[in-house]
Amino acid sequence: MPLHFTCKPAEQTPLSALRLGELIGEAGFPNGVVNSVPGYGETAGAALAAHNEVDRVAFTGSTEAGKLIVQAAAGNLKKVSLDLGGKSPNIVLKDVDLETAIAGASSAIIFDHGQCCSAGSRLFVEKEVFDKVAGGTAPGCAVLGLLVRWRWPRDHAPIEGAVTAPHEAIDPVAQQQERE
Repeated sequence: MPLHFTCKPAEQTPLSALRLGELIGEAGFPNGVVNSVPGYGETAGAALAAHNEVDRVAFTGSTEAGKLIVQAAAGNLKKVSLDLGGKSPNIVLKDVDLETAIAGASSAIIFDHGQCCSAGSRLFVEKEVFDKVAGGTAPGCAVLGLLVRWRWPRDHAPIEGAVTAPHEAIDPVAQQQERE
């Protein structure tokens, strides 16, 4: 069975996924390798999650929707990975304005005390600029008394390092334990 990817964007933001599909076509990918299916989660999303020829579902969104996806996917025991409750990653690649990216990444988790649905609770950084970005974001967090744990799986991927989830990155109990 050929490998292909189907994206079902949030109903509020279908145009970005459709544009991505156009760019993928312009890049020369064969038709059908990457697909975009806009629509409502209750219809298009539910149909994809329940479909017997879909082998895996990856979902980022609300806990409520995640529960529905798990139930729909149970029919053929497909693999499901869920990123629920506002885990919004920032991705920093080597060709960006690093000063701006560092400032944005530093404030992303801090904005509104990390209590907004788009809090930048994860930071993925390309290998070549990892040390500079880590060095640039850590002082801002330290000034605010935040504990930042860096995961650095050097053997795994070209994009490395992550500020972990909010309960790990901003955790007064862990901070106290670190001080003791």
